[in-house]
Amino acid sequence: MVSRQQLESVGKNCPGYAPIETMTNLEENEENVRCDTCIHWVNGRCNIDLFDEVLENLDQS
Repeated sequence: MVSRQQLESVGKNCPGYAPIETMTNLEENEENVRCDTCIHWVNGRCNIDLFDEVLENLDQS
């Protein structure tokens, strides 16, 4: 199970992060940048396979 902290950390460091279009400019702030607010997050996973790679790179730093 992926934690909210992991979703936030990966989302903020992911080169493929693209916010869901329905988010307004006011909602699109640092707090809302996380995997589950990205267009690539489908059915609880990253459909471009960046989640594990970004998480792994965070663990190494």
